[in-house]
Amino acid sequence: MTNQAPNKVLLVEDNLEFNQQLSSFLSQEWTVVRANNGQEGLDRFVENSDIVAVITDLEMPVMNGIDMIRRILELDHSHGVMIVVLSSYFNESSVKSLKELGVNLRFVKPIIPERLNQALKIALPSSRARVHHSSSDQNEPKPKKVLVVDDSLLILSQFRSYFEEYSEYDVVVANGGQEGEACFDNDKEIEIIFSDIEMGEISGIQFVRRIRSKPRGLDIPIVLMSTYLNPELKKEGEDLGILAYLTKPINFEGLERLLKRLEELSHLQKHEGKRHSSIGDSLRTFLDLSHPSNEEKERFRSLLIKFIEQSAARRDELLQEIIEREKIQNRLIESNLETQDLFEQKNKLVRILCHDLNNSIAIIKNSAISSMEKADEVRNKKNWQRVRKAVETQEEMVNHVITLEAISSGKSVMKLEPVSILEMVEDARFIFEDKLNKKNITLTVSLQKLEKCYVNADKVSLRNQVINNILSNAIKFSEADSEINISAKKFGSDKVVLSIRDQGIGIPEDIQKNLFSFTEYTSRTGTMGEKGTGFGMPLVKSFMDLYGGTIEIESREKVKGEEAHGTTFHLYFQEASVKKSLDSAS
Repeated sequence: MTNQAPNKVLLVEDNLEFNQQLSSFLSQEWTVVRANNGQEGLDRFVENSDIVAVITDLEMPVMNGIDMIRRILELDHSHGVMIVVLSSYFNESSVKSLKELGVNLRFVKPIIPERLNQALKIALPSSRARVHHSSSDQNEPKPKKVLVVDDSLLILSQFRSYFEEYSEYDVVVANGGQEGEACFDNDKEIEIIFSDIEMGEISGIQFVRRIRSKPRGLDIPIVLMSTYLNPELKKEGEDLGILAYLTKPINFEGLERLLKRLEELSHLQKHEGKRHSSIGDSLRTFLDLSHPSNEEKERFRSLLIKFIEQSAARRDELLQEIIEREKIQNRLIESNLETQDLFEQKNKLVRILCHDLNNSIAIIKNSAISSMEKADEVRNKKNWQRVRKAVETQEEMVNHVITLEAISSGKSVMKLEPVSILEMVEDARFIFEDKLNKKNITLTVSLQKLEKCYVNADKVSLRNQVINNILSNAIKFSEADSEINISAKKFGSDKVVLSIRDQGIGIPEDIQKNLFSFTEYTSRTGTMGEKGTGFGMPLVKSFMDLYGGTIEIESREKVKGEEAHGTTFHLYFQEASVKKSLDSAS
């Protein structure tokens, strides 16, 4: 018996180095056809009628990815071909165009090749389903084709694994309702359909309606799947001739019995001549057979129209609610997958940068210590002391980034301890003394007899990433000769709130909405042209979450003719008991 050749995929990417790297990885399991731009990709697809998947970049010379996909889908041998799009950035226009073309799989660069390879193996039809069965025993019954439609790659993978054990079934999977409808239209051998209900763009109910509207889809057995089946959805399913329901997570042990029962029910329907029909069809048949008077018929018709309108309204409200909920869930899942990909890549970069930064910081620190010891004037000693303090702060920050990376990846856990609010504020005052003097800003501190107050936090990150970031922004967006106030007080029985208030230019509402987002650009220029990265506030929120605290913002933009303006950050901490901590330490 000869081994079957690996399935052929087309890789279209204008970055030659990335093209070569990804091609080398995929070649371990696939036959890879390479192209360097959209036109070349189209030509390679025309030349190779056995390509099962196209992996393409969006922005390319000669012809872009979307135009190439559109041209490919116009070709006869493109039916059933899987399209995967890679890009560093997907804007609203590109996402809309891809959805219109039925493209469901998108990966944000830099990608993890293993994840792409897994998606290909899950979403593409199994190799067993593509083998021509006539080459085997002519008397062997032909496997029944089952179409599974779900927007979860995990569910599709589970179904594929299950059906691989049964030679009497072939499985075809589709990642969403649009792709499912295309599979049904292109594969006349599909005999059973499993469909999720909560899917984006096209819900399971809408998908089934489209299938039932086709002559071949009137009698096909359909099973609906959902994490929650309410009476309204079951009623909708009955009207569409749904034969069975599956609740997620799916118990695959009983799936074989369900398949046999579906075949029996389907055979019974065909034998008795039953076909799926809507309520409207049934009532019209009743009117034709019962021969009521015209007056009764008109009265019955009015009631029927009213009933149908009310039912349609209730159904549309329910479907809209399901669709909106699924859109939100899909966006969250999509965002989470993209964030994981980026996170894994950035972790490697962070480790390299921190290692190199630590070497440079050590050199600067040793030079500062040496210069401070040799300085004669008190002023010079103070300046070198400030340099040493700043360098030590940077050293702590780099080490803390390493710690945060370990915490985020699950390799370590952040240890919270009692931290003095007064000590943190005094450290901040010392660090920002020059910046405050440069703008002649007065920093007032009011701790309301909380000098001995301690909160649950991590000392290094609270000082450097939380308080210093907020105070730095307060100075950056304050006018000269203004005032910044830091205050703290108890809140409730076990909380402490630290407030940092400035008289600056305020934060616009559109920036406030995205202030704590790592993916949205919120950086602005300060009142004296100071620059920023936009990552300070997301870091503040991340560490406050790790402390088990919260953060609130009050801000009013500067408007001509009005004196009241500025921003206040309120940081809510769990109060720490120093006594308990000392007892546990002893």
